[in-house]
Amino acid sequence: MVDTGRTAEDMEREVARLAPLFLRQAGGHVLTLLNAGGIVLSYNEEGERAECWPLDRVLAQPHHLFYPPDEITAGRPRADLDAALREGTLEREAWRVCENGSEYLARLTITALFEDDAHRGFACISRDVTDEAAVRASNETREQHLQSILATVPDAMIIIDEAGVITSFSAAAQRMFGYSEAELVGQNVSCLMPQPDRDRHDEYIAHYLQTGERRIIGLGRVVVGQRRDGSTFPMQLSVGEAGEEGQRLFTGFIRDLTAKEQDELRLKELQAELVHVSRLSAMGTMASTLAHELNQPLAAVALYLETIRDMLAVQDDEPFVSLRSVMDDAAQETLRAGHIVRRLRDFVARGEVDKSLHDLPQVITEA
Repeated sequence: MVDTGRTAEDMEREVARLAPLFLRQAGGHVLTLLNAGGIVLSYNEEGERAECWPLDRVLAQPHHLFYPPDEITAGRPRADLDAALREGTLEREAWRVCENGSEYLARLTITALFEDDAHRGFACISRDVTDEAAVRASNETREQHLQSILATVPDAMIIIDEAGVITSFSAAAQRMFGYSEAELVGQNVSCLMPQPDRDRHDEYIAHYLQTGERRIIGLGRVVVGQRRDGSTFPMQLSVGEAGEEGQRLFTGFIRDLTAKEQDELRLKELQAELVHVSRLSAMGTMASTLAHELNQPLAAVALYLETIRDMLAVQDDEPFVSLRSVMDDAAQETLRAGHIVRRLRDFVARGEVDKSLHDLPQVITEA
């Protein structure tokens, strides 16, 4: 229920009563009031605990006693007040000094106070953030360590959110696709895909989020990627899922399969060449055997034909003369057959062909 019976004077008296309590008991915050010259006018109980300065050692003292010696020498206390006076409020992390000389990191806010357009003083609020800073530094170190690892991983890594928007793009991914991380962070990952996958990718994600049906997450598959220059290439894509602050993130690891496919094609070519060489080797063995087996009977046939021709040479009758001519031709063809067999054997053995010009009509006639 709202108390409407209270007067403005009542409110002012209550504020006057509660304000000192607020100043003394503001948990975790050191509240210091300075005059326009930077002299401490008030100092709460939290200040005595956190700043390690007893009240009687602080009141009526210049506020620079809270600063490390090197900052005092550099004129930082006055510079902070001037900045607050110029900007209205100064906020920064600053090292604070205790009476015993120890230091801690604080989040410092200095606000200039005005009354009737006249500068009256400063309100200083500080909070110990030493532990927070240590955690933040540790997280930054881990992040840098992770980034250094990812920078050396040969596989490209891309992280996207539930909407398919890229949040991280590794150095290997930059080399693979030809984009810088600054160009792609905030863009939809579908820009790295050719059609029709480019238009359908958001549907793929929505289907998974609605049904939980895994088509690639945790399974991996070979897909096609598209570089900045428009060229496409085969790639092995493996996708993992993780949650961060209530949001799903998907991490894709990509391996370019271009070299692998080229190696597989070359292997197939080498296998085909090996089969061809094996066949040639078999042909060489067969040709050598044929040459050995055929040359002897062919030589014998040629010898027999020459003997018959010589026997017919003593006959002068016309039929025998014609028969001798036929025997001569038969002997020549037998010798030609032996020459062909020898050439076949030499060709298979050398794997080369002796090329020479021949009269085509004559070749046809002899065939």
